[in-house]
Amino acid sequence: MPDDPIAAIPLTKEETARIEALPETDELRTEIPPVSPTQVGKQNWMELASNQNLLPEQRSFLLNVGPLAERVANELNVPVGGIVAQLALESGWGKSHLARKYNNYGGVKATNSWTGQVVEMPTYEKDRTQKIPQKFRVYPTVADYMNDYASVIKKDRYKAARGTNDSYNFAFELGKGGYHQDDKMSYAEKVKSIAQRLGLE
Repeated sequence: MPDDPIAAIPLTKEETARIEALPETDELRTEIPPVSPTQVGKQNWMELASNQNLLPEQRSFLLNVGPLAERVANELNVPVGGIVAQLALESGWGKSHLARKYNNYGGVKATNSWTGQVVEMPTYEKDRTQKIPQKFRVYPTVADYMNDYASVIKKDRYKAARGTNDSYNFAFELGKGGYHQDDKMSYAEKVKSIAQRLGLE
């Protein structure tokens, strides 16, 4: 840790609102410090995580999720920065209750077709005025989550997201496919901002 504190860049109001809407996220940190760009391609996650501008939970997130996200990104032909930034946004850098306890980094709900474990938690929906109990998928490991994430993105509704070459278009096309209920452009900007600040784009 450096002797002098590094000023963090606060999240936008939209980013903060997104994190606050996560189930059980009152303890989440809402600041992401800037990170110097690194070469994009095959990532050295240890090198990325060793950047002194990162907070401890961000280092842990990159080491835990990064290599798995890279494998999935190659499988789906999408930018790894898009996946990492999206999951950082969705899970508050892995600190949401769903991520920490149930390895659900994307807030994936349990539909009728889901045959795995389920947890019911209150969460905000479209109008953000009240929390409604929702069923979410439970994963034994982060790798299990990433495998399921890949299977979700392989669905026809997200076809336009596959083959995109930057995090903005990836996140925007996910929105068009119905992955989230946020404004598509705003969500994509948030994902792009995190990817850029991590040096993944």
